[in-house]
Amino acid sequence: MNGVVRRTRSPAAAFVLLLTAAAGLVAARPGAAGAASSFTFYGAGWGHGVGMGQYGIYGLAQEGWKYRGMLVYYYEGTSTALVSSPANIRVGLVQDQGSTKLDATNGSVVLRLNDPDTGTLVATIPKGQTWTIEFHADGKFWVKRQTGTYVGGKGWGGTTSDLYANYADQNTIVSVPDTGHEYKRGYFEFNVYTSGGVYRGRLIAVVPTNAYVYGIAEVPASWPMEALKAQATAARTYAVHMALTAGQNRPVCNCAVYASGQDQTYIGYDEESGFDGSRWVQASDDSSWRVVEYGGAVISANYSSSTGGYTESNSAAFGGTQVPYLTAECDPGDYTSINPNRTWQTTLTGAQIGDDIASYTGTDIGDATSFLNTSRSSSGRIVTTTVVGTTRSITLSGTTLQAALGLKSTRFYSNVNMNVTGDIRTKYDDLTCSPGLATSPQTAIGSGLKQEFADGAIYWSSATGAYEVHGLIQQEYDAVGEATGALGFPTSDVVSANGTDTSTFQNGSIACPTSGGTVEDCQVTYT
Repeated sequence: MNGVVRRTRSPAAAFVLLLTAAAGLVAARPGAAGAASSFTFYGAGWGHGVGMGQYGIYGLAQEGWKYRGMLVYYYEGTSTALVSSPANIRVGLVQDQGSTKLDATNGSVVLRLNDPDTGTLVATIPKGQTWTIEFHADGKFWVKRQTGTYVGGKGWGGTTSDLYANYADQNTIVSVPDTGHEYKRGYFEFNVYTSGGVYRGRLIAVVPTNAYVYGIAEVPASWPMEALKAQATAARTYAVHMALTAGQNRPVCNCAVYASGQDQTYIGYDEESGFDGSRWVQASDDSSWRVVEYGGAVISANYSSSTGGYTESNSAAFGGTQVPYLTAECDPGDYTSINPNRTWQTTLTGAQIGDDIASYTGTDIGDATSFLNTSRSSSGRIVTTTVVGTTRSITLSGTTLQAALGLKSTRFYSNVNMNVTGDIRTKYDDLTCSPGLATSPQTAIGSGLKQEFADGAIYWSSATGAYEVHGLIQQEYDAVGEATGALGFPTSDVVSANGTDTSTFQNGSIACPTSGGTVEDCQVTYT
């Protein structure tokens, strides 16, 4: 398409942050002196970010999380369950074709009309031969042998009489040059239909539901087994949901799911036979028939490569009604070291940005000089922003700007690095993003670092490690000089007990009422 035992819930999950010049965007008028001539975009993640994060499940598996826990974490309020239907998933391989070739790689392929097992026998493709199914102007299937002659010297079937290729019963691997992949499970169905006033053809793989998962190529099969089982379950859930809700005969493909990133990537036997394919099959078998449900219904299990540390709500990403299990969630596994997109940066000139926007939207703004009035969703992704140019301004959605500029996600900032990284990121993830979204870059303070968030701040030094302060304790700590004051760096997070919040520091402690008090009620103790 293009994933846990819950820790602290993030209070940032319901607010929209409006960016100003203080958040790193230049507030300039068209043509104003000092306007930026280039912009560095500091971003995180790759893809829409809705639902399960694939690098997230890798990171969580490395921390010991189990796959069912990961799934109910990413999909808010869900549970996992076993189902028994549908028996098969219809997978759209190719559409709108004039012809399609079949290569009987290691055995014969039987062609029949109307039914793959009992229908009228048309022909058998011998082992090692490549035959072509052509879709002619008479609306029939013309079966061309490798020699160039047609079976029966005529067309077969038609718009109401489909052609089937049965290979699994012969234990045959069949290759389809149009897809570049091999297939072993299920059988093929060919349809002829009208498209643009002419007859065209399509190819559908009809595959047993669990065997369909064997062919999903969404993450490396070398990943930790719990991550593979989470991915297998999400893939199965997505396909079953599509079959049950959109149906198995969607327009154009006559399928439940496309074999491409339009739904999820299906490469058939190539996945099983590829590197570590047996591990992927094992993960699929270990999670056999398991799906994710919400309120007893199979969910739309969206997922993406990298969330950048925070998943996105479906309504913010795609519009429409908010789905209760696709809310914005902290993704504490995404920052794993193998994730090439956990953070990223790209620099573009104002002229490049203007050209890209003109090419994508058809609106010429001249050279981009600044961004204004940027609004963000609760996950930190851009909802809308106004791009100021030398000739005019344009207000764009985050997804439009991302697409126009070729950026990896909508979770990015301009000319200021607000990404949470390093030891501060480790602490932030341990707190399940409870400090909220970053409101400052990491900055040097004393012998360490500090980063501010909507609901607190995290401090780090090599002597103490990283710790978070918030609320009245943060206010009092600021008042006494923070890390450069007499208290030094924090040596604990805020601990709540018996109505009192307490933080310890290198040279003392601060204690404040958990609720109902003011900073005057705090007590600072020096050691």
